Amino acid sequence: MLCRALIVWWFFFTAVPLSATEILFHPVGHSNDTIQKPAIAFKMPAWQYIDQDDSVKFNIPEGFMNGNIIDIPVSISSDDTIYSMDFAIKFDFQNIEIDSVLNLTSGLQYLYHLNPNDSVFRFTSNRLIPIPNDSSILLVRFRTYTGQICAFDFDSLVTYLNGDPCRAAATGCLVTSQNELNDEALPPLLYPNPSTGLICFRQPFHEILVMNALGVILMKKDVHASATIDLSMLSKGIYFIRLDDFPIQKLILE
Repeated sequence: MLCRALIVWWFFFTAVPLSATEILFHPVGHSNDTIQKPAIAFKMPAWQYIDQDDSVKFNIPEGFMNGNIIDIPVSISSDDTIYSMDFAIKFDFQNIEIDSVLNLTSGLQYLYHLNPNDSVFRFTSNRLIPIPNDSSILLVRFRTYTGQICAFDFDSLVTYLNGDPCRAAATGCLVTSQNELNDEALPPLLYPNPSTGLICFRQPFHEILVMNALGVILMKKDVHASATIDLSMLSKGIYFIRLDDFPIQKLILE
């Protein structure tokens, strides 16, 4: 019992924030788009080593949709004991907007701030007991103006666990139910769908992006009126096609 008490005493006097200002993110410099490391004052033991095997995940395909509102669950994956999680997102205000953060974890203390001058959303949090691993910690509520949200809507994403850099994982796409309803009322932008590989377009586009189910860009090229594109080299399955600023099209290859 004495050893346990000493360990608890040591943790509280070495792991808690040293001051209120030390859990806030430093401002992003205007000379470049680099997002700076948060000034987290947590001093973790040497065996708590955070590296690129540890990650903060934005699980976009598992989000919740309600009209143009999308709640994206955020979780951590780590083999270490985690007491703090921080992230900063730089994005384009023309496509999406962050509305709020919904906490799903009891005892989680957090602060967040959106700076319209540099388009960066900063979030910092800590907990006196370990943060749950591989389960949703919170929801980030986005408002979309294009009917969908994808990983590439984040111009930059940096994440930290216990104050140290870790891998940021944001993949996939999610289309709002309202956008799906609109798609049913409008003629499709590409056909046939499903397809064996040869795709035709109903109007000219400046750029086409072909993505897999994880949101990874597989192909990027210019297309023209009545143009076709051959995707027969891709495996059978579901893909997402982005045509300029139009809503993302779901394509099935069979």
